[in-house]
Amino acid sequence: MTEHYDVIVIGSGAGGGTLTHALAPTGKKVLLLERGGWYPREKENWSSMSVWGDLRYRNAGRWVDQHGKEFNPKQHYYVGGNTKVYGAVLFRMRERDFHDVYHVDGVSPAWPLTYGDFEPWYEKAERLYHVHGERGVDPLDPPDADDPADLAAHSLDFWLTTEDLPLPSNRVEVERGGRIKLTYEPTNLEAHERLVAKFRGFLDPIQCTQMVIDRSTYLGGRLGISGVAHQNGTVRFGTDPSSSALDVTCRMHDVDNLYVVDSSFFCSSSAVNPTLTIIANALRVADHVTTRL
Repeated sequence: MTEHYDVIVIGSGAGGGTLTHALAPTGKKVLLLERGGWYPREKENWSSMSVWGDLRYRNAGRWVDQHGKEFNPKQHYYVGGNTKVYGAVLFRMRERDFHDVYHVDGVSPAWPLTYGDFEPWYEKAERLYHVHGERGVDPLDPPDADDPADLAAHSLDFWLTTEDLPLPSNRVEVERGGRIKLTYEPTNLEAHERLVAKFRGFLDPIQCTQMVIDRSTYLGGRLGISGVAHQNGTVRFGTDPSSSALDVTCRMHDVDNLYVVDSSFFCSSSAVNPTLTIIANALRVADHVTTRL
């Protein structure tokens, strides 16, 4: 490549796409690279059966697990990255998620920044992505436990989420020939079982336990190794180069002009969808990068 660019962004998902959007007004020359093509606009976009049943748009090829077994990852390579095929659930992490959270299986480690550091960027991210909801009401607050019917009346379906704890052995590797190898062991299963039990307790008084639990659409089980859309923490940020790859601006400790703005920078996963935090962080990093251009 002989042409000069001020910034080269690799990947057009929630992180890379947002970063590029934020840098565009600077007037600098920005190149956005994406391995995938344009997502086809067709009626099947709106079909759950086509998207998730027939896997019409899944195009990441075959990956392997730590035992050499192949699987089809829930990964989509298109302009826009995984945001082209995702649930569009944009929740903030809670204040306590940025601190040490103790579980039976171990500790969900603290982040080098606090919720207060991210809060203004969450605000900007929500405006940019047109997040809807009643201001000031935590969407993760459970309904009144004394009225289980309220739980069912205001739900289309149920999705139970608990946090995986970081393990050094859980990792992504690239094998010879370019094939991706994913090593993953689930953690924090005791907390998941307690959540499922509490969920069943809500359903018992309204006599719909079997109707919900036995439905094939009930999502109280684990996604398994192919559910890679929420994986994070493979290039985490921090203040100590011996325990983190990135500094608090998400710049590589040892490379002055390399930043990482996807979910790799996470120190812990919390129990909510990561996308809004990815977007907020990309805006935060873009603000920092702009001062250096």
